[in-house]
Amino acid sequence: MLTPQTIPVTPNALYASQVVLGSYISDGQLRGVLQSLVLNGATVDEDERWNTAHGMGVVSGLDFYIDNEGNITGLPEDLASIGPDVVELWTKLVEIIGTINDVRKVV
Repeated sequence: MLTPQTIPVTPNALYASQVVLGSYISDGQLRGVLQSLVLNGATVDEDERWNTAHGMGVVSGLDFYIDNEGNITGLPEDLASIGPDVVELWTKLVEIIGTINDVRKVV
C-alpha cells in the first residue's frame, strides 16, 4: 500500500495574526511598545484567495519614544529606517483612539 506524501506549501505572502501595541508613562514621558507581533505564512493564488501556510514568527518587546517634534528613539538599529512610518502609524492610532473615546465617552 502506498502512503500519500505531504508536500509542504511554500508561503508567498505573510499576514499579522496578532498585533498588540501598548503605551506607558516613564520618567514623565508617554512611551510606546510593540508588545507582540505574530507573523504567519500564507499563500495567495491567482484569484487572490488567501490560504494559511506553514511558518510563524513573533517579534516582541520593541519600546520606543516619540517626542513632541515627531522624533522617534529607542527602535533597534535594524528597524531605525522605518522610524518615520512608526511615527505616522502611532500618530494616526492616537487620533483614532481619541475619536473612539469622543464617541463612546470611555474616559
